[in-house]
Amino acid sequence: MPTSLAAQSDLPPALKSILSLARFFSPYQLNPFDINPLRDILARQIDFERLRAECPIRLFIATTQVSTGTLRLFRERQMKLDVLLASACLPLLHHAVAIDGDAYWDGGLTANPPLFPLLHKCVAPDIMVVLLHPHPKTKTPITANEIWHRLTEMGFSSTFFTELQGVMLAQREARRGWYAFGRLERRLRHLNLHVVESPEVMSQLSPHSKLNTHPAFINGLHEEGRQCAENWLERNFHQLGVRSSFSFARMFG
Repeated sequence: MPTSLAAQSDLPPALKSILSLARFFSPYQLNPFDINPLRDILARQIDFERLRAECPIRLFIATTQVSTGTLRLFRERQMKLDVLLASACLPLLHHAVAIDGDAYWDGGLTANPPLFPLLHKCVAPDIMVVLLHPHPKTKTPITANEIWHRLTEMGFSSTFFTELQGVMLAQREARRGWYAFGRLERRLRHLNLHVVESPEVMSQLSPHSKLNTHPAFINGLHEEGRQCAENWLERNFHQLGVRSSFSFARMFG
């Protein structure tokens, strides 16, 4: 990864100082008028009416219902601006998004991303996950900032790894028998799992990089992502539709 990309990933000290206030004040205090530039950007870029009517692919948009702390998935026919805003609503930075009278936060709090709808609602033989969190961590966090950022990462990734491990255990059991009697059992027996990741790149980025919207940094990530995808395809394209290229044991030792 170019050194410049890692250097660009951090935020200016003044902006980091402002963000640190989120630990002491709620977004309702810091942003009482709920100003969110993402709302205007999405409204300009996406034709939600056409998406609801003509979406050619199955979409599962994950949100967390604040009142129950549980996952709620929105489908393509339910797609609207507030659904996307809710799926990216970080509780410490944004007001909860109201949809049909209920408040919602980022779906990553309860599933990041959810795998079960890909098992029950889809028929594709392969599930491919693009992993953005670095793992494992080789350095134990010792400062307050490092601990806070690591806890945030763990909160957003632990649900995914738990669900992934559950899917792989269920798949192992489904493949033990000679015959598969149920639809889900047949699905598990023939399911292939793939994970595209770049831990070397991700581990060099600043913890604040998720909030960095500078064009040069975004473009650099785009190029790195394309290169990572090309490298993965060169190594694993022949396995698509045939067998899994992902090993949970190999990933975590």
